[in-house]
Amino acid sequence: MYNFSLKNEFYKLICDEKISSFEKTLELYSPANSTAAFQVIVPNDENIAINVGTNDWFSHNSDVTVLRFEYSGMFSCEMNIIGYITDDDGKEKADILLKNDTEEFIGKNGSVYCEINIPKNAMNGDYEGEIKIYAKKLFAPETLVETLKVKLHVAKFILPDVRARNFHLDLWQNPYAVARYHGVELWSEEHFEVMRPLMTLLADAGQKVIIKS
Repeated sequence: MYNFSLKNEFYKLICDEKISSFEKTLELYSPANSTAAFQVIVPNDENIAINVGTNDWFSHNSDVTVLRFEYSGMFSCEMNIIGYITDDDGKEKADILLKNDTEEFIGKNGSVYCEINIPKNAMNGDYEGEIKIYAKKLFAPETLVETLKVKLHVAKFILPDVRARNFHLDLWQNPYAVARYHGVELWSEEHFEVMRPLMTLLADAGQKVIIKS
């Protein structure tokens, strides 16, 4: 028996929290030329591995169930497994969008961040998408264990391109923390290389200047 729950994009999952409610459908609202995001929560009822890729994958641990996520709908959807960091209160919280397609969660809740891309030419109206989740162990065949429904309402409004939007995004950055995390020398070429993807994300979100603390 597997339990999964849909949550909004702002939900902050704690690694060992007890999940008490399980939403199987979720409604999202967005203009065209934008994105709509949500999360899928997997409680720690057993040891699991999450696979958001298109390739088959198995764990060497026979006690681990591999859960493969598959999205289908009118628009494309990017899925990222969410990794944990230790917060100021000492608790592990899901916060990092991992680049790898697979990740094991041993004795911890798992979660996936899903972002639907609504193109500029999308017609206003209602759309439906679904997340299918397949389970398997080792070399056994996959079994469909859950289908979650997402209802997307696209407004009759087209958001301007990011660089043309009339607002000033100002998210302060800490280059020193980036250097420590990646173990590179401060202000070295390697430091700038690991910062480049982070700064690109900021630019894509609409930030025009970089302010560091």
